Amino acid sequence: MSSNPNMAELVETLCDLFEKDGARTNSPDPRPKVFPPASKAEIRAFEKRMGRQFPPSYVEFLTVTNGMLKYQRVFTLIGVKGEHTETAIADIEKRTQLYVAAWEKNHGKATDDAVAKFEKQLDLSKEKEDAAHIFPGNKLVVGTDSLGSLFYFLGPDSKQDSEPKIIWRDNLARLVVYDNFREMLNRNIKVLSKRLGIQI
Repeated sequence: MSSNPNMAELVETLCDLFEKDGARTNSPDPRPKVFPPASKAEIRAFEKRMGRQFPPSYVEFLTVTNGMLKYQRVFTLIGVKGEHTETAIADIEKRTQLYVAAWEKNHGKATDDAVAKFEKQLDLSKEKEDAAHIFPGNKLVVGTDSLGSLFYFLGPDSKQDSEPKIIWRDNLARLVVYDNFREMLNRNIKVLSKRLGIQI
């Protein structure tokens, strides 16, 4: 892999490493499934449908593969079309409703003012979502394992030219924070290559 890899190189390297790691543990069919690239027009139409904009790095990812199945073995990263995306979106909507209901039990009705006041105290040093003052209902969620864990971009909306942090929220609301989507992929590559004893 080059010293400054493009998204296609990152995706290919990551898939190769997941496949090697899965083979090491005899996992069946361990290579993540990628899809034909999404066009810019398809991406923009999907953003319009969702009322949200993807950060530039995720747009770049989608122009390499229209989502991914079996990311980290169990996650679906959404694309802009296809059964994998629609299934993931249905789960994301269900999980989000559950997590908002749990938030409202602790904090009251999730009005815009209440959420803004809560998130003003954001503290990413905390281990769990509520303690970190992250409201789960207004995030751009791009990944699910269909068991309660999600990947979402931090912030109520992603500006077109910004690269927000991305959060891995597990089913116990514990957090792993990445500086941005590309950094998340790079960190996966580093962890896997170290585990496999491969120099990247």
